[in-house]
Amino acid sequence: GDCLEGGRPLICDVINPKVLGDGYCDGGAYNTEECGFDGGDCIKFNKAFPDCKAETPWEMGDGVCDYSANTIECDFDDGDCLHFNEDYPDCDVAFPSLVGDGECDGDEYNVEECGYDGGDCDLFHGFEEAFPDCGVESWWQVGNGVCNGGEYNTAECEYDGGDCDIFNDVFPDCEVEFPSRLGNGVCDGDEYNTSECGYDGLDCQNGNFTICDDGDCDEFYDNFDSCTVDNPMYTANGVCNGGDFNTEDCGFDDGDCDYFNKAYPNCTVKFPSYVGNGICDGEEYNTTECGFDGLDCVDSQIAMAGNAVIRNFHGP
Repeated sequence: GDCLEGGRPLICDVINPKVLGDGYCDGGAYNTEECGFDGGDCIKFNKAFPDCKAETPWEMGDGVCDYSANTIECDFDDGDCLHFNEDYPDCDVAFPSLVGDGECDGDEYNVEECGYDGGDCDLFHGFEEAFPDCGVESWWQVGNGVCNGGEYNTAECEYDGGDCDIFNDVFPDCEVEFPSRLGNGVCDGDEYNTSECGYDGLDCQNGNFTICDDGDCDEFYDNFDSCTVDNPMYTANGVCNGGDFNTEDCGFDDGDCDYFNKAYPNCTVKFPSYVGNGICDGEEYNTTECGFDGLDCVDSQIAMAGNAVIRNFHGP
């Protein structure tokens, strides 16, 4: 039965009693007299570190510096944090193991005390030196060989690090979100299909695809009489168009968006066809809901883009 203290039973009240005595010292409420010091799992630990309050004692000495165990009472995570403390004595972050792991974590990690995330954010600082007045969020896209519109294609960002120089020469009055879509073989319509944008870089063949001639759209309207898009000729063309096209009234772009909607049911972007097209579009495309732009924005590509910034503006 339960042990008695002053005539009262000692009650072990933990979330998962099954881990008691499983060979791992779980700490916290488990490592108490009431729970037999985790069913005996923490006896050796308590003897070695009597005043250590680590949240996960079983991880001490595993080679990864844990914040809660980085104290003198825990022998600095049983030695795991010695190098971290030596290299960054004034770096106070929740996850020390993220410092120097190859990814720029920003915020409190990207400070001098933490060696700018252990060097992981050096590319970002190179970008800041090259473009001090360019405040874009997805900075790694500047100078990556793809012309991005909006705030990227500005003098402050040196016209997307030079990526938009040719576009601006050819289409000086074309203002679209994704200039790289011009001339890619897909008629994007709307603001792309204008004389200023060369009718989407001739993808829309001088605008002819926006007009229903000689009953071309009769069958479509017979099937989708509630669909009110201006250019039904874009439906069922093998390209998923967003907005009003990708609705039940329009048959989800007459079937073109069926796969997209199944793969990314919560991704609401203007141009679904950009997802997974090999170009990291960033912003609302680079989200978990959109599969990080259909994996176009995975870390390896971001790193490559960031390297391109440094190569282009700080020598080979």
